[in-house]
Amino acid sequence: MRQPGNLRASLNLYGYIPQMAEQTKELTAAKLGVPMMAWGGRASFGSHCVESAKAIAHDARGGVIEQCGHWVFRERTDFICAELARFWDDAASAAAPT
Repeated sequence: MRQPGNLRASLNLYGYIPQMAEQTKELTAAKLGVPMMAWGGRASFGSHCVESAKAIAHDARGGVIEQCGHWVFRERTDFICAELARFWDDAASAAAPT
């Protein structure tokens, strides 16, 4: 951070928030038709992940993982793997011809 330009470069990300918000608004005008899974750790994102997914997709599943922080794949690997298996099984069942 002490090198010239480093602080400015790291803070520039925040200057793009209005532009990113406008792009997101355009990209999410129509909800996604693909299923989404979104989980947040109780001590980090909480319900923000699944609520964000619900805002942009017709079929959003997930929630809050108790006793978990930011690194959900590292902290609750077994839980995430089980949820992914269930998610993929549901998606495969929905796509199977009847």
